[in-house]
Amino acid sequence: ALIGYEMASALKAIHEMGFVHLDIKPSNILFSKQPGKTGKEVLEKLVKGEVKVKLSDLGSARKRGERFIQYTPEYCPIDQVEALFKGEGAQFSMDIYSLGATLYTLLTRQPFNPREVLSQINDAELLYKDNKDPLPSLQKAKEIYVKFHEVFTIEEPVDRRLVELIKSMTSPEPEKRPSALEVYKRLEEIINNNEGS
Repeated sequence: ALIGYEMASALKAIHEMGFVHLDIKPSNILFSKQPGKTGKEVLEKLVKGEVKVKLSDLGSARKRGERFIQYTPEYCPIDQVEALFKGEGAQFSMDIYSLGATLYTLLTRQPFNPREVLSQINDAELLYKDNKDPLPSLQKAKEIYVKFHEVFTIEEPVDRRLVELIKSMTSPEPEKRPSALEVYKRLEEIINNNEGS
């Protein structure tokens, strides 16, 4: 939650400037120095401010509404892939999904998007490169993803509020995803409530 909070803070600043990052994933989370060897050590250093969380790789960032040419299938929403194929612009909701998918991976050590979804995205990309219609494959990916999203969860001892937040961030419907500011505020509440207990 604390790492997500710092990431949401960075994302909020990027979105306020009118930019979409477009490539949020675990490998783009950096620390200002070695964070520690155990979870407890990392947490203590983060809480004390001895280690700062950094969001890296702004190379793929675009202005909101601007066309883009990149995505990371394991962490991006299907709507991001579809927008690329249709020549549509970058949206803030794409980053929210990717941050939610990244938080899922930090908690589970598993990539977020299911293998079947990745397979359909890959098929769509091959069709697109071959000047064929990729949209039927993306539609299939959406159908698979909707079913996955309805049932996925993260086992205890993860705070249920954090699981619900990740579910809302990775909604199949972009308009239902919270803003970076909302994510930031909800993570702040989770952190503050846990410190008080």
